[in-house]
Amino acid sequence: MRMEIRTERVQFLATRRPEPKTDGDGRQKRDRETQEPLWQTELVAIDAEGADVIKVATVGEPKVSQGQYVQVAELVATPWAMGDRSGVAYRAQSIAPVPAAARSGSGS
Repeated sequence: MRMEIRTERVQFLATRRPEPKTDGDGRQKRDRETQEPLWQTELVAIDAEGADVIKVATVGEPKVSQGQYVQVAELVATPWAMGDRSGVAYRAQSIAPVPAAARSGSGS
């Protein structure tokens, strides 16, 4: 089951530069449909209730830097389970820097 996450009331901060999303052998994973390379970006998601660190996969490398506030478009969470392990995989259509004017006018 895929669940779309509403992000209007969430601020996202990149904690690391995007990195290739790799498999257990160190090969970069690819999108199942387009075969384009997948990237993952570690973000802190901050809302009124606190913060969580999540890794978000995207097709194509986001042009963001560590410490930069970012916009996350079409964020989807997919729960998964394998044996005794489970978690949530996050994927977004795109991750882009928040324009400086939007950050200063956010009132946060």
